[in-house]
Amino acid sequence: PQVFITSGGVSANGVAEIAGLRVGLTGQAAIRLRDGVPFVTLEDLDVAGVAVPGLVQDRIQAEVDAQFSLAQGLPLIIDDLILEEGKATVRGTIR
Repeated sequence: PQVFITSGGVSANGVAEIAGLRVGLTGQAAIRLRDGVPFVTLEDLDVAGVAVPGLVQDRIQAEVDAQFSLAQGLPLIIDDLILEEGKATVRGTIR
């Protein structure tokens, strides 16, 4: 996959295998902080140039939420998350 960081969020391009077929996959996500934990919102997702249906996108968002909820138990509180062209800066404190 290729991942691009901009001030507006993160976008990625890659290839996925779906039902035995290799297809192009692109997506965009916004990242915000909520109580010191990153909160990722999937904003756009398409497979082979076709938008992923809302129900599928909702299911993927639920899995993203589940994975990032694990970060709430880490001994780090993120105080600042700065997204810039080509880089992300994270500042935090240890609990």
